[in-house]
Amino acid sequence: MKNARYDEFQIATRHKIAFQSFILVMILIGLNGYIKEGYGVWASPLLEAFIMVWIPGLYFAVMSISKNAYFSKNDYPILLVVLLGLTAIMGFFSTAPFIFSAEHPFIENGQLNDRIMGLLIAIISMGMGVALIVRRILNRRMDGRWE
Repeated sequence: MKNARYDEFQIATRHKIAFQSFILVMILIGLNGYIKEGYGVWASPLLEAFIMVWIPGLYFAVMSISKNAYFSKNDYPILLVVLLGLTAIMGFFSTAPFIFSAEHPFIENGQLNDRIMGLLIAIISMGMGVALIVRRILNRRMDGRWE
């Protein structure tokens, strides 16, 4: 990926998706302010920041992958898919003990607990991994390698 070359269409698509991600960030910041002002604190500052950064980040990554503007042609590292899969598994298993636990709920005193972060990481990693796999399959079908 060091010498990745993107064509003009890929660059224009990435710019369009980046602008959409920026608009999504602005909406999330406004929504966060509205909720905090009207209803109080809904999560810890770390969890708030995590959610407001990673939702647009996931949107940008998945949309760029699905529009074929994320990698150059035939540059889909399988190692990245494996690492994203391992991250998703670790995130899920770090959260699984708390899902059905009455002692450690995800919502305490009207606020999201930081224990939900592992589940969010699993969702993000799984979304990006699935998008990479689907894009790889579609590219192989378009190139005629899979009939």
